[in-house]
Amino acid sequence: SVSRFKPIFFEKDISGAYFELDGQKIQLSGRIDRVDIWESEGKKYLRVVDYKTGNTNFNYGDVEYGLGIQLLLYMFALAAQDVSIVPAGVLYIPALSKTIRVDCGRTREKILEDAKRSAKRSGLLLGDLDVLFAMEDIPEGGKARFIPVAVSGKAEQRRLSKDNRYVVSKQHFEIIKKHVGQLLKSMVDQVESGEIECNPYTK
Repeated sequence: SVSRFKPIFFEKDISGAYFELDGQKIQLSGRIDRVDIWESEGKKYLRVVDYKTGNTNFNYGDVEYGLGIQLLLYMFALAAQDVSIVPAGVLYIPALSKTIRVDCGRTREKILEDAKRSAKRSGLLLGDLDVLFAMEDIPEGGKARFIPVAVSGKAEQRRLSKDNRYVVSKQHFEIIKKHVGQLLKSMVDQVESGEIECNPYTK
């Protein structure tokens, strides 16, 4: 599987980048493990990648409560620096190869299936077929090997399957951006007001 998204930065320092909401700029600080770009028809599609040694998965609930917004913040902040940049998604990629357990009696096909499943990335991606096919050459009527995407139909009739939970439209990305911005602004307001009450979120 060959991706047309190409890495342009590793360990990207975003000190000095800003997240802007309703005219208020909030300065960010941090490093992004990897930044990928795919250029098409004058647009630059941006993907932010984070390498994880543990079992980290994208979770809408984490985003709702402000626990899993780091990659989204970085993506939106970078996209705001250039009008030609389009947010294409965020991905968590395993930094270590997973060990596949092989029991007696398991067929080669089952072992290979487990190995493919362990290579699956987690994240949130833009629901544009051209963008998704630029990320990975998805087989007709099947699931992508690496990105969390499934398609149905063949050739020109290919479309996203209904069960794509981690693929969203540009409009949904804008809604998520606004929500993330409101969370960030609330955090800033609490820090500036001296609010330091312990109020951990637990699952």
